[in-house]
Amino acid sequence: MKTPCFLLFFTFLLLGCGQEEKNHDYYMLHPLELKQEAQNCHPDILEMPQSTAKCKMLVRAMFRMTGIVAEQQTDPEAFGQRVMDAESRLGMLEINVISAREELDHLRSKNVSPAELKLAEDNLSKAKKASDHQQQEIRVLLAVIGMNSPG
Repeated sequence: MKTPCFLLFFTFLLLGCGQEEKNHDYYMLHPLELKQEAQNCHPDILEMPQSTAKCKMLVRAMFRMTGIVAEQQTDPEAFGQRVMDAESRLGMLEINVISAREELDHLRSKNVSPAELKLAEDNLSKAKKASDHQQQEIRVLLAVIGMNSPG
């Protein structure tokens, strides 16, 4: 009797673990799904006190996505340049991550004060966060290009 319950529990666990959280970032990477989900929300949702958090998030994401799509459709060449500039910035940010990591490793080997280590750890954390943010921005731009590409 324990085996069927365990299998049922394990099945639900696997199903739940395979689900990607559908937050703002998810919808920005899946513009067609964003459009479908946002259609279920009232247009004046941001002013309505009883509106759901999900609808508010969807409307904000849709507003941002609409601006990006309009930019891409208005001037595709400038939009392509924006993507290339973003990728160039990402390269610089990744160099910053490497430098911050090397600095932290160097300080650890020198037996410096905890305050100096904390500062270096904070610098590495900030560099990683900036790099991650830039990667997300590039993914969004590429999702817009993919959405508007033939095929």
